[in-house]
Amino acid sequence: MYFRVKPGRKKVIVIGFIVAALLLAGGFFAYTCFGAKEPEAAANLKTDAYKLRLRIEEECLYEYADGYLETKEEAQIILSVPQGENISFTIKSSVEKELDTVRIVSEDKQEIDYIKNGNQVTITMNYGDVTVTPIFKDTSSSQTDAKTIQTASSKYDLKLEGYDEEIEASYNSLFHEIEFINALGKTLDLDHENSKYKDIKTVTFIKEAYETDNSDIVGHFIIFNNDTERKALVLFSKENKAYTFNLNYTNPTPAPSPTPVPTQEPDQAANTTPTPEQSASNENANSQEPAENSSATPTQETSFDILEVSTRFIDYVGNKDDFYNNVYAYVKSLGYNNGSGTFQGYTIDQSNDQVSFEILLDNGTVVNGVYSKANNSYSF
Repeated sequence: MYFRVKPGRKKVIVIGFIVAALLLAGGFFAYTCFGAKEPEAAANLKTDAYKLRLRIEEECLYEYADGYLETKEEAQIILSVPQGENISFTIKSSVEKELDTVRIVSEDKQEIDYIKNGNQVTITMNYGDVTVTPIFKDTSSSQTDAKTIQTASSKYDLKLEGYDEEIEASYNSLFHEIEFINALGKTLDLDHENSKYKDIKTVTFIKEAYETDNSDIVGHFIIFNNDTERKALVLFSKENKAYTFNLNYTNPTPAPSPTPVPTQEPDQAANTTPTPEQSASNENANSQEPAENSSATPTQETSFDILEVSTRFIDYVGNKDDFYNNVYAYVKSLGYNNGSGTFQGYTIDQSNDQVSFEILLDNGTVVNGVYSKANNSYSF
């Protein structure tokens, strides 16, 4: 038994087979062109990458492996490094200066650990975007042992100079340049355009001693823009890790020298015969007990007190002893060693997180100061 296909229907069936074949071929082609690409696209997905910013300081040159460069600018080179990857780069100076150290900080101003081997630096990219600032040794004749630090990671654009090993030792390794610059910038009111200190760009430690009786206080002098007429006193409390800046420092007037007592010439003394009254007086003087340490130079005692200090003010600053020590160190720098002062009042500035206060000394001098809670520092 069989079926017979009419000639017209046979043609229709053939066309149907051709269309079906074309559809199958098109589907296979689409699968091979697009479906096969999916594994390759997945393989090309990149892991998270962080930015490594290499600041160009002192005309320095960087060498690093290919494949990391994202962009190169006038002031910095930006590399893109996968998260968790170790990357090494070399820093050289085009002016033949020796690399001293580097400062690597994260976006939130945290110091990042690194390994330094000569001019080669290696870090692990686990801390987000970071910035690298090279520090070269100063080979000039005037400051052979001084470090020139560009605190690019600080909030304020101030350049610190003259900080050497001797000054570093006096701080017992508690000095941190970023904290110092931030505290100074806050004291100079550099956040405001109308600050009278807005022109300051350079801060230099100078070789002038400042003596203090308090072993907790470290004192040094600084000048602004290399101008010796613009001198300030920096006091640092090692216990509280707080800075106090006396921006209006003037050298205290030295005490007048004692008037010399004229002495008798030896031959005149030898030829002088005492009267009976003088002999009796000398005998009485010799019979008395000598005063204790009569030959020693008398020691001048110093004392200072602040009266009527507001308890709410002390609650705000948080440390009464620190307040007293900073005020005393300031008034002593003015040549005022003994006496007292009366607390006149205070004003809290919540927007800047600081409080200003006034003290009237018993010699009529008015002391105006500011305590910054953000930087835990006093300025006068």
